[in-house]
Amino acid sequence: MKKLLFRGLLVLFLLPVLLLGLGGAGYAVYAWLTLGQPDPATLAYLRGQQRTVPMDGTAAFPDFEAGFYANQLFLLGESHGSAAPQELDFALLRHLNQKTGLRNYVAEIDPSQAFFFNRYLATGHESDLQTVFRAWDGKEQWGNQDFYDKVRRIRQLNQTLPPAARIRFIGLDRFQDTGIALQHLRAILAQEPVAAGRSAVLDTLRGLSAGAPPTQQALAQLAHRLLPAFGPDSAAGGLSVAGRAQIAQVLRNASYLQGPRIRRDSVMLLNLQADYERLGLQQEKMYRLWGVYHVLQSAVSNSQPFAALVRSSALPLRGRVVSVAIFAAASETMIPAGAIPAAVRPPERSVNVGWLNSAGPVVLVPGIRDLLAAAPAGAPLTLFRLDAPQAPYRHSLRLVTTRAPLMNQTLAPTRTGAATTDYFQYAVLLRNSAAVRPLVIR
Repeated sequence: MKKLLFRGLLVLFLLPVLLLGLGGAGYAVYAWLTLGQPDPATLAYLRGQQRTVPMDGTAAFPDFEAGFYANQLFLLGESHGSAAPQELDFALLRHLNQKTGLRNYVAEIDPSQAFFFNRYLATGHESDLQTVFRAWDGKEQWGNQDFYDKVRRIRQLNQTLPPAARIRFIGLDRFQDTGIALQHLRAILAQEPVAAGRSAVLDTLRGLSAGAPPTQQALAQLAHRLLPAFGPDSAAGGLSVAGRAQIAQVLRNASYLQGPRIRRDSVMLLNLQADYERLGLQQEKMYRLWGVYHVLQSAVSNSQPFAALVRSSALPLRGRVVSVAIFAAASETMIPAGAIPAAVRPPERSVNVGWLNSAGPVVLVPGIRDLLAAAPAGAPLTLFRLDAPQAPYRHSLRLVTTRAPLMNQTLAPTRTGAATTDYFQYAVLLRNSAAVRPLVIR
């Protein structure tokens, strides 16, 4: 009897271990099959289309082909949380500024956040940067010291440039923080001359900007009601033309919060279309580092990323968009504590993990092994052109699909007959990057 009881307990103990081991082995086989092996023809092509990107901050960025610079919208896509893309972003921004005069940083921030960034660039008052970064701290991966320091470096770069060539931020994202939006509105009203007579509309705005932030739904409904008073032909209580346009921008973006809310990438397109006219961007070049999903130029998983919406829009620049996608290996990612489920949330503001790379174990990108085999050993950043006339990527979908079965997430191409180059035209292999640093300012 004791032997039977012992054997029963042993089975109960070993069975979960056995099942866990079998599950782990099965997942390892699945990951190995999903990632696949390097393709000889693709590998041969990549070895002739690579260039190492220096990371010391002083060496010249390697030149692209002449046709690259003919584009109007340049998009660099990352998986947020690693430090090296912040360095790459600044290096590419400076390169495009030097080569083409590009000065428009169409950011993955909203218009009100961009207002405070630009005021910092003009004045150097770090309280404006802190207004935005404190709202992100511990909640969003953007709230990190590397991004903060990069904006400082952009200001330093601007001090070496003539005023007409200085970089400015253009915020395209949906409102991320209504409190910052109301601070923006208060700043607009403060810089306007006092109207000669009383204005119910302006009184409403002053009360809104001075009070506690309302709910998003209440703010959106109020914005819908007030927006007609700030059209181009409205006097709007004696405001200047520029003041009316800025207030209209805030109210228009607040109106996008009304349920059912407009998709985030659709808001980005709406803001780009509005700023294209408002800021006179017809002859201007634009650039920005985005989450990699947003820079994909065709549909994935039956959804339209920002770049795909631009390509299918009526904007004159729709045929002059180029995307560069970053793929990571052996790198760390910072995850803010606010993004971790409360039941397992650590006491720290963030945690660093090393399992979110493109070659597994959690995220699997078929085709990543081609880049790993082709890149020079030890190079932290290697740039590959994918759209040369003879490129195999013109006839395959390597690198487009991203699978993360343990997180129940998959991004897969859904455009019939598409190839990799319909999604992005350049790839960067990132290796051995540290995670971005937690924000130091408090």
